[in-house]
Amino acid sequence: MPSANEVTVLSHVTVLFDGDDPSDAETYLIGHIEEDGAGHEIMSPASPIGSALLGHKKGDKVSITLENSAKVAVTVIDISG
Repeated sequence: MPSANEVTVLSHVTVLFDGDDPSDAETYLIGHIEEDGAGHEIMSPASPIGSALLGHKKGDKVSITLENSAKVAVTVIDISG
């Protein structure tokens, strides 16, 4: 079962990319295409962002290196099961 305390597979996680307005926060289901996104986009736990978010908690700022070597940072705003 997903935890509300940390990002796991099947968590719904809301993130804010650095530099974005808080109203631009995005919510994803960390899972696979076969999972029901419940209206949210699905992010694979094997993707650079999905894998980097695993294990993080609400309020954590996560630095991520993308496949093209670009670096982004996101803040975990909320986590739900």
